[in-house]
Amino acid sequence: MKLCSECLHNTKAGDEHPCINCDENGSNWQSLKRNIEMKEVIGFIPSGNTIKEPQVYHKAVLEQGVKYDSGKAQWSLMQWKALSQVVDVLTYGAKKYSPDNWKKVPNARQRYIDAGFRHFAAYAGGEKNDSETGLSHLAHAMCCMLFLLSFDLGEDK
Repeated sequence: MKLCSECLHNTKAGDEHPCINCDENGSNWQSLKRNIEMKEVIGFIPSGNTIKEPQVYHKAVLEQGVKYDSGKAQWSLMQWKALSQVVDVLTYGAKKYSPDNWKKVPNARQRYIDAGFRHFAAYAGGEKNDSETGLSHLAHAMCCMLFLLSFDLGEDK
């Protein structure tokens, strides 16, 4: 018997086809080496974003828990130290102007494009930190890009 490491779909006698969550090569399949107890239960079997009708299936009860999170955002990839510098720039701006002042600036899109390029050009020219704030030019440029993205997403309302 084999068990899918992604969703715990298990094989039946003679069934060597991977489940819907496995790739065609079956790279998520692993030999069933863990001590499991197979229970027949009635319930819903998830399939993508839909739920199939309730049916009887065998559920692997493992000593270790299971979490279905493949395909979801991997926040662990975030560079938190770099992001904290962006937050420092946002905090400086909120103290200097007011929180969310960036949403009210006239002709904001063009002005944040210009400001972002000014900060990036200063960085590209060898200047690491802004002379007024002492904070990273790249963090300032990223704030400008965040503002522009927020405008595109309608978060400036």
